[in-house]
Amino acid sequence: MSIEYYFVEPVDTLSIRGNKLFGDPGSYGESAFPPPPSVLSGAFRSVLFAQCHGDLDYVLNSPFMLSAMFPAQMDLTGEVEPLLPLPADIVVTQKGQILQQQLVRLSSNIRHNQDSRLPMMAVLRQKKAAKAEAGWLLNNKGIQAYLDGEILNSHHLLRQEDLWLSETRMGIGLNTGTGTVDEGKLFSVEHTAPLYTEHNGVTGGLLVGIQGNDKKLPTEGLLRLGGDGRAACYRKVVAPAFTRATLTQRFKLVLLTPGLFKKGWLPDGVNKKEDEYRLEIDGLSARLVCASIPRAEVISGWDIAKWQPKPAERVAPAGSVYWFDQLQGDSDSLDKLANRGFWIENNNNQSRSVEGYNRILLSAW
Repeated sequence: MSIEYYFVEPVDTLSIRGNKLFGDPGSYGESAFPPPPSVLSGAFRSVLFAQCHGDLDYVLNSPFMLSAMFPAQMDLTGEVEPLLPLPADIVVTQKGQILQQQLVRLSSNIRHNQDSRLPMMAVLRQKKAAKAEAGWLLNNKGIQAYLDGEILNSHHLLRQEDLWLSETRMGIGLNTGTGTVDEGKLFSVEHTAPLYTEHNGVTGGLLVGIQGNDKKLPTEGLLRLGGDGRAACYRKVVAPAFTRATLTQRFKLVLLTPGLFKKGWLPDGVNKKEDEYRLEIDGLSARLVCASIPRAEVISGWDIAKWQPKPAERVAPAGSVYWFDQLQGDSDSLDKLANRGFWIENNNNQSRSVEGYNRILLSAW
C-alpha cells in the first residue's frame, strides 16, 4: 500500500498536553513535542469525517492509517526535509561531542534481573564525564548515515530550538455554571510555536505519512490540532525516501513512534526460549542481543465512537533501540514489518495500530 505524505504547519501555537494531571490553581501544563501519532491521526480523521458527511462507520472501517511521523522543515521551494529525534543510542554532550553507545558483554559478577537478561549491554564510554544535551535532531543526511551504520558528525545534526519556540502562557479558570472567572484560579500552559528562519526561508512543521487514503482526503486544508483545537494547515508533498542498508545477520530496530507492547519494553513477537529472547514473525527469526530504552511513557486519548477516554497505557518511547543478530529466514519480512509497523498478525489493538504506533526504522549494525 503506497504512502502519501503531508506537511503540517501550525498557524498558531500548539499545546500538546500529554497525560499529566492539570487544572488545579497554580498548576503548570507541559507540552509534549513532537506529539504522539494519535494526535495527528485524530486530526486527519476529523477531516475525513467531514469529507464523508459524518459517516462514522466509514471512517472507523476505512483502510486509512498513519504510517509515519517526523518533525520536518520546509524551504521556500516547497522541499521538505524530514528530521529525527536522536535514537536512544546516540548522545550529544554539552561539550559538542557526538557519542554512540557500544555493546559489551555482561560480567557474571553484575547482579540483574535474570528474567530480562540479554547477552549484551549498551554502555556510553567517555574519556571525561559530560552531561547529555537534549533538543537535537538528525537531519536528512544524518538519518541516512545512521541507517547505514556510519559515524555521525556535526553536519548531521540540527537544533530543535532553531525550528520551534517553547513559551509559557497564562490562563484563568472559569466557573462552568456561570461562565465567569473563578478568582484565584490562575494556571500556566506551555505552548510550542514554529519558527520562520529568515536567512534561508525555512519553517518548522511535521511530516505525516498516510496509507489507505482512498482519495477522500483533500490535498490541502486545515486541521484542529492539540489542546483547544488550535489551527494548523496541511498540504500534500513529495518526501525524500530513505535507502535501507543491506542487512546481513545483524540489524538494529529503532522505534519511530512509541511502541505499545503487551510485555512492556519487549516487542510482541519476541519470546523467551531457553536462555535467550528470539524474534519469530512472518517466517523470520533473530536473536535479541541488547536494548536501549528510555523511561516508559503513558498514552491515552479520547474515543469519539464510544465517547469516553481511552485507557492509559504504558509505551516504550520513540527512539528506543533493539539490536538483533542470528537473522534467519526471509529478510523481506523485515520490510513487511517496517511497512505495517511492529504488530503481530491478528493483533487485538487495531485502533492503536492505525493511529501510527509501533512504527519502526531498520538500521545496519
